[in-house]
Amino acid sequence: MALSAIATNDWEVLRIVYDDIQQRLPNDISFGYGQVSIVLAARHGLGDGGWDGLLTARSALFDGKTNLRIMANHYRNTLDIALQREPSLTGDDLLLAGMCIYNGGDVPGRSAWYDDKYAANIMAYRAAIEWAHELVG
Repeated sequence: MALSAIATNDWEVLRIVYDDIQQRLPNDISFGYGQVSIVLAARHGLGDGGWDGLLTARSALFDGKTNLRIMANHYRNTLDIALQREPSLTGDDLLLAGMCIYNGGDVPGRSAWYDDKYAANIMAYRAAIEWAHELVG
């Protein structure tokens, strides 16, 4: 529904979709390859994190270079957060922890609950880490 509303500039429908998402999952609207949220985009000067800046953020985040820059900065920050929570993390464990924080936002670290609920994500993250090792050695 949202894609068709954007394509046709149907602001009334788009506002209904936006309000619905905000009620169910506040601040969980994201765009681009890195799934950068509109709130995070606003911290980088793209939009205001809300309705008024939604299309500004969307346009900017579909620019590959912009999305990659914000995504890389955010991932770097998640690695710092992971190390603050667990200073002994290194190597692939640190990379995995950063990916979990990137995806989970303010989830307070990994736990049995997190690992169970997001098992498919964790498997995908591990596969991405393996792939990166193959690419860069």
